[in-house]
Amino acid sequence: MKIHEVCNRTGLSKRNIYFYIKERLLAPKVNEENGYYDFGEEDCLRLLLVRELRNAGMSISAIRSIMKSPAVAGYYLRLHLNQLKKEIEQKEQVARSVERILERLPVNPSLGNVYDISKGAGIPKPLSTEKMAEYEAGDNNLVNQFLWTRFLPEEEFTEYQQYLWNKINRITGDPENVNYRKLKQFLSKLPQERVDVLLTYKRRHENEIAAYDKAGCVGYVESMKRTIGENLSCDGLMETWKKNYESYFYPVTEIYDSDIQELVAEISPWFSSYLGNIHRICGLLYEWLHTEEGRLLLARLYGELDGYIDLEHCHHCELEALNSIQVF
Repeated sequence: MKIHEVCNRTGLSKRNIYFYIKERLLAPKVNEENGYYDFGEEDCLRLLLVRELRNAGMSISAIRSIMKSPAVAGYYLRLHLNQLKKEIEQKEQVARSVERILERLPVNPSLGNVYDISKGAGIPKPLSTEKMAEYEAGDNNLVNQFLWTRFLPEEEFTEYQQYLWNKINRITGDPENVNYRKLKQFLSKLPQERVDVLLTYKRRHENEIAAYDKAGCVGYVESMKRTIGENLSCDGLMETWKKNYESYFYPVTEIYDSDIQELVAEISPWFSSYLGNIHRICGLLYEWLHTEEGRLLLARLYGELDGYIDLEHCHHCELEALNSIQVF
């Protein structure tokens, strides 16, 4: 369909549509004969979604992430909600301060009057970028979106699945939960493009692992032996591991191996398959590392990552984290 038809269907102007194409939120086909865009139904759906999310105040970059991978929608919507709540709180504080100024302001004030009264009205300072980032990543529900969304079914939850998801958010809601607190701080400092890469890569990678049969698991163990050895020789990857071990790799491994995994497995049979395979894989690799053949790699692991590795806890799953690590 032509652009004027799309304008009628979406309520967007040509200028807006061209802008969203430029921002890579959609990529309609181009008619080779005349060079005009030829829009399809999916293009209209994308534009309608963009319109709604923009009306909600979401950034172009966040919408682009959702368009690339709808599975991350919950994460970015939660992030946006946290920001909106903080902005509302800030504006309410400013409004109360302005009311106090008006209550004390003389009928015919001087500049000095206005300044003195304003100074004592408790007007809050704007949040710094760092403080805003902390708040944006500020609740444990956001961490759950980051950790578990890619494992959840794409179809609408049943009533029982929704109950289980609410239960996960409830039992992890303690703001003093150490692992969640570390992950919130980690996420607050991670650039959005890196969040996208992490979520997209992990979803694809974990899909592969979940689909393995017994022979596939054994084959994956063999590839891990080579990959971990190569990763240990990469300065950039080892710097990433050590820098983020306490704030990301260790807490994520502990959370994935906690009782929460049983609830996620009930929601998602696919996650149950992944969980069984990754425990099997890491167990086989751990056993190999303690054979004569594997002792050299084991010595390298503890020699090069002294203080930044604990293979004995959480079903040895730090081995998988080391195998699939990327530079942040």
